[in-house]
Amino acid sequence: MSQFFSDLEIKELSRQINPSKNTSLNLLPLNSKGERFPVNNANLEPILDPRPVSDSLYLHALFEGLAKIELKGWEKLGELTGSLPKKIITIGGGSENPQWRKIREKIINIPIVSCKKTTSFGTALLAINAK
Repeated sequence: MSQFFSDLEIKELSRQINPSKNTSLNLLPLNSKGERFPVNNANLEPILDPRPVSDSLYLHALFEGLAKIELKGWEKLGELTGSLPKKIITIGGGSENPQWRKIREKIINIPIVSCKKTTSFGTALLAINAK
């Protein structure tokens, strides 16, 4: 996201997003060609166009694209393990963005809860529960 918008712009533009609506844009916001996630494809290219005139619509489409990438990861986990989590606990800067969380939740179809503690606290909780 930082290649397109500053943190402040993301915060301001996010307020203009209605997460219950879809953009109908099909972006694949990968960092570079050959990204290995969600699929192992050395020729996989990012899809960052078309870029709408509205920056908030573009951010919304980027959020949707990221959520679709994340969904592929959860689908692969489900394929390998036979189960999916009942909820996802999210930590870090993105967890503070309610529009982003709601878009993820809608696309992934698993409840997503933002951890109110610091990232290190959340990581420690994950480590404790990993036994």
